[in-house]
Amino acid sequence: MTRLPGASPPLTVLFVDHVPTLSGGERSLLELAGGLDVRRWTPALACSREGPLTEAFRGRGWSVHILGGDANLYTLSRGQLARSPAAALLALPRLLGPVLRLARIVRESGARLVHTNSMKAHVLGG
Repeated sequence: MTRLPGASPPLTVLFVDHVPTLSGGERSLLELAGGLDVRRWTPALACSREGPLTEAFRGRGWSVHILGGDANLYTLSRGQLARSPAAALLALPRLLGPVLRLARIVRESGARLVHTNSMKAHVLGG
């Protein structure tokens, strides 16, 4: 679709997910991003690492940003954290790098909206 003369350029929506797999939540994220009005919105993705989700975003011509960080951080479950509050405290310093990278990505991409797509992404996105 083309923009109308004098229309504002599309705004960036940054989707954040903690895993690069294509499971149920990530498939829904792709559908949501694909359903945006391209005259108004440009999807982008911030994800922990490369994988099928990042490939799918790039395949649609959308930008992808990798958060990196300790892979074990993204696999901690609510159950593990509930059983061991100390595990939650020990994970906090490992969150710092990905959180700071995400803040930089938001600034540099000019994202006007950040959509976190999972509980772990909610923590990263604040």
